[in-house]
Amino acid sequence: MRFGGDAGPKRMKARALIFAAVVLAGCGGGSTPTGSGGSGGSGGSGGGGGSTPACKTFGPVDVFLNMNGAAVGTLVTDANLGVGTEIAANYAGWDPASPFQTFGGSQVAMPAGVTINGGATHGCGYATQSLAHNAMGNFSTSSMNLEGKTNLVMGGWIVNLAPDQGTKSQYFDMAQTVGNKGYAATIQLSNGSNEPACTAYGLEIENSGGTTTHSPCNFLVAPGGTYFVQMHVNYSATGSCAGPIAAPCAEMNVYTTAGDVFTQLGSTVAVAMGSTDSTSVVNFGNQEGGTFAGTIYFQNWMVDYTNHTFPNLPH
Repeated sequence: MRFGGDAGPKRMKARALIFAAVVLAGCGGGSTPTGSGGSGGSGGSGGGGGSTPACKTFGPVDVFLNMNGAAVGTLVTDANLGVGTEIAANYAGWDPASPFQTFGGSQVAMPAGVTINGGATHGCGYATQSLAHNAMGNFSTSSMNLEGKTNLVMGGWIVNLAPDQGTKSQYFDMAQTVGNKGYAATIQLSNGSNEPACTAYGLEIENSGGTTTHSPCNFLVAPGGTYFVQMHVNYSATGSCAGPIAAPCAEMNVYTTAGDVFTQLGSTVAVAMGSTDSTSVVNFGNQEGGTFAGTIYFQNWMVDYTNHTFPNLPH
């Protein structure tokens, strides 16, 4: 991860980068389906009569990005990103907003219900939009100011992963937390074999802010794919991630989805964090150098810092 572009000095807290791999043990790896299917995002607010299956729900969350802040195609601003964000407390808005991002049409129907702590409850099929990032825009993210969280789970759908560029690959830092002391956990795509984090096309976690390290890579993701990606970031000194790796640490699961059936790809990947910290911002876009002609979409992203349940899947 490199900090630059329009994130501004306030966001540029992570600095020196070095690399080291961390080995982890799987947590429900392989192709493990969760859910029974059936709702598929087409249901109402919790199931109906007859043969219609009941609406499953995610565990409660503190933040839900419905991205309904403006019409499709509208450039994002701090203000309209705020309108598309559901959160009841502990939130200081968005700043900056990436000039490479617009509100996009729905890419993935909401397959389960969700309750925002202190806020609304939405059922299956709740209409949402996406955050559309022009993939020619690198080193550019929109930043949600979320201060002082030491343990959180963030996740949602990423749609249209970058093409495989082989030996000309670069990194895409698509979603990340950055701490007040500069320690960051990043959902990072290496779209080929050119970068040292992955020997081939893969998704991993980058830990940065001091010594930069990387989790093992999930090589089961594919160019153009749509995946539900969920990352648990524990900035505290208590607890552990898969491996086991002692906190502070971060871990990540990747799923394909079909309605409310979530099938994990591979194992949980994890990495040790460089220091204890607490969140300053959560970023979406691409804070690295990779580009391609196309659009990356982020939809139905959720953050849970109260219960930090991992994984948080429909049940």
